[in-house]
Amino acid sequence: MVEQSLWDIQLERVDPELVILWWWEVALKGVREQIFKGAEVIKVSATGGVYGRIEGEQVGHAELSLEEQEVIRKEAHRFGLKVASHAIGRDGILNSILAGVDTIEHGHFLDDELASLMEERNTAWIRFYLVKYIFNINTLQIELTVLNSTYQRILKFQKDGVSE
Repeated sequence: MVEQSLWDIQLERVDPELVILWWWEVALKGVREQIFKGAEVIKVSATGGVYGRIEGEQVGHAELSLEEQEVIRKEAHRFGLKVASHAIGRDGILNSILAGVDTIEHGHFLDDELASLMEERNTAWIRFYLVKYIFNINTLQIELTVLNSTYQRILKFQKDGVSE
């Protein structure tokens, strides 16, 4: 594990398509690199717990701050690109909506307040039904909780007339 401070800003490449960011200057650099490589959309991971790791990430953790997401969105929009936010937990979803991203992907823990904010800001919900939590002792319970929450949201939003 690499130890870093906010002043020791670095990019760490886990695989060629994944950029792990520290601090907003690096978020800006990451967006510009992806644009230079020909990206058609910028996708951020606003919450953790979904990449098969249990070290240092949980579904409820907001992995990017509001400020980092704002920088990413502003730069992507400046170049005409949309920003998709992989967001499962509430805090990450909220940061993404407030930052002005274009879509929330997954959004398992959306609630009425977040749905209202999404409607006000014209943020689309791209729902996916399953998220695989591997290498986790509580895998089945977590999956059932996520699925139940998602199902309840879908029913509520459909009843309220919220479109996808």
